[in-house]
Amino acid sequence: MELPRGAEQLVQQATDYEGVTYEVTGEPDGFGVHREVTFDKETSKWLAPVLQAIEDDRIERMEDRRGKLAVIFVPDARADFDHEYPIDEVIAVFEEGDEEDEG
Repeated sequence: MELPRGAEQLVQQATDYEGVTYEVTGEPDGFGVHREVTFDKETSKWLAPVLQAIEDDRIERMEDRRGKLAVIFVPDARADFDHEYPIDEVIAVFEEGDEEDEG
């Protein structure tokens, strides 16, 4: 199943950060490209707030499906931009905030 490069990039980075389970969901568009990926519940717990903070133009919307995060990518060329998502940077900011709350 073909995914936009932006979706492939997100899956790769999430997998590199922490082993993840995901599935390609939704119907393919007219070009045979699937624009929706759904992550397992454990991944969704940490990935959803990260993606909300990033607000990336490649992502059209996110949906909670019984605790699983579905990420739907835009139906245009922006979804093919394969630059990295700043996942590590956002997590570092979150962790820094947690440390300040504890201190």
